Amino acid sequence: GWSHEEVPPLQVSNETRKLKDSKDTYVGRASNFIEWKVAPHTPFDLTPDSLLLSNLDVQEDIFDHIFSGLGLQGCTSVQHPLVLTEPVCNPLFCREMMSQLLFEAYRVPSVNFAIDSLLSFAKNKKDPRDNTTAFQMPQDGLVLSFSERASHIIPIVDSEWRPQESRRIDVGGRLISQFLHDRLQIQYPLLKAQISFPGRVQYLKENFCFISTDFFGDLNQVSRFYQGQVPCPELLRIFQLPIPPRVQPKTSSSSDEVAKAERAIKMRDRLLQSIQKKKDEKLAKQMQDLALYKSVLALKKTDQRSFYRELHMIQAPNEDELLKMILRIELSFVANKNEEPNLSLLSVADSELSPEELEEKQKQVLAKQVWTTEFVPKIKRKLKEKLKEQSKNPAEIIKKLQQRSKQLLENKERREKELKNFKSRRSSASSQRLRLLNLQASTHQTDQEDNFGRKDEDWDVYLKLGGDKAGGADSMASQDEVELQQINKKLTKLGALDQTSEEPVPVEFDYRIHFGIDRFKAPEILFQPSISGRDQMGTAEAISNVLALFPSDIQNRLVQNVFITGGSSKFPGLRQRVEDELRAIRPSGSLIHVQQAADPILDAWSGGRLWSLSGSPFQSSLLTRQNYEEFGPSFSHRSPFSNKPFPTL
Repeated sequence: GWSHEEVPPLQVSNETRKLKDSKDTYVGRASNFIEWKVAPHTPFDLTPDSLLLSNLDVQEDIFDHIFSGLGLQGCTSVQHPLVLTEPVCNPLFCREMMSQLLFEAYRVPSVNFAIDSLLSFAKNKKDPRDNTTAFQMPQDGLVLSFSERASHIIPIVDSEWRPQESRRIDVGGRLISQFLHDRLQIQYPLLKAQISFPGRVQYLKENFCFISTDFFGDLNQVSRFYQGQVPCPELLRIFQLPIPPRVQPKTSSSSDEVAKAERAIKMRDRLLQSIQKKKDEKLAKQMQDLALYKSVLALKKTDQRSFYRELHMIQAPNEDELLKMILRIELSFVANKNEEPNLSLLSVADSELSPEELEEKQKQVLAKQVWTTEFVPKIKRKLKEKLKEQSKNPAEIIKKLQQRSKQLLENKERREKELKNFKSRRSSASSQRLRLLNLQASTHQTDQEDNFGRKDEDWDVYLKLGGDKAGGADSMASQDEVELQQINKKLTKLGALDQTSEEPVPVEFDYRIHFGIDRFKAPEILFQPSISGRDQMGTAEAISNVLALFPSDIQNRLVQNVFITGGSSKFPGLRQRVEDELRAIRPSGSLIHVQQAADPILDAWSGGRLWSLSGSPFQSSLLTRQNYEEFGPSFSHRSPFSNKPFPTL
């Protein structure tokens, strides 16, 4: 924006995107376009885990968009001084590349580099009643900057920030978004497309996440809710994702369906004919081979020499192998009919058999050997394949299980009805049984009057006599109950459990995200980077490390003026958490004051605007075109808000 405006007219994120099947470049983060199929590009693409400027093409696209938005399109140069922010301890070669881009491509008259968090700190500490243009660094302070890619702890002593004592943590809003995105995709694997929609995770992070002041307490509260121990906590939010429209199947005309069905029938018939033809050819060959083998075997009794010559011709080593070849064909016929071979003589003693039967028994012994070694494994393998095929298409199994389940439920209902009638004194079955008992008792009473059944005690005798029946029914019911549970488990595994009695679950329930633990676990990375797998110190440890570098009196001055800024500092509860962490590491009774930026995103721009209006301090810190042409891009003037120019080796 312009220095004379209170609010910048143009606000864009530092990234570019391209639409699908288009060469046009779009600058900023506009999550309304699902057509974006390419990841965003930033000036830090070649160094994704740092803030080093490496992609000047993207930076030039961003500058073109900014200058066009400010009304400078079509100009051959930008004839206005620039205030440009840069990261903490930005290397000199990155500043040189930026200076070359500005002076060579846009021909700016002068430029000033400043650190965004220091500008935000000075802007918030400026007295609102001060109407002068004076803009300077406060006396002391500890600046906590939480940005998109990194976090910095910057100490300021005597109006000068200390780069040697500053600390950086490679944790920021970008890592929090990535961690939250990965967590949600793991928890909801069927909603990956909805979760990965551009800007959706960013929306969840910015509107629902917060910094917990009692991380483990909140974690335990949500965990107890999922275990059913406590009611729904206030920490839990349910986010409804949009339901994608159902794709309607393509409708075809009746003539197309008839033609398609006719083609399928013809293909099926041709396939069946081909299979049957192969079976017939195989059967004919087997019959031909069987006749040949039997004719060779018959030669043994008539012509031994011809017999052995024919054995050699059919590649049979001996007579036993010839018998096995004959048996293999005969047993294959038996196996094709799903029958068992005739082995009846194996159980008869040899002494009880005639010579012909003994010879037949020897053949059956050989047949059993061939059957068990060659055919039984094939039959078992085919049966296993059949069962496997049924498991792939378990319609028949499901049908049988459902029929058995229905039968068991009917038996259960019938037993309950019988038991109810059995215990009812006025039922017809009970009256009939009572009459039979009365008749049986009357056979042993000749002289006395038959009064059995008139007293209530007689009914107790009836129930006692019927106890065996009730006990047997209970035993049968328990067995059926166990079987019914097993059937339900199998049907559940096959996905065919009859749940028609239950109310159908609305489809919108399948597109809901339970946002509980992740609301505060993702931002907790700022204090515990190990949650995301980063082997780095957290914010509290880094603050303690920085304070330990100063004497106790300066430590007290720093903790009395702690300032939080940066886009990732907008999480609710961050200021209170930082204050609690400071009280934990500082001695008891220490004065601690933590302030948060009024606008963590725009305060850096507002501070730069005030800095550009400060007059001579700002003018003396500008890098002019004359300095650039005379001393080169590495030349820079020192200012309270800029990096110190450390030479590059």
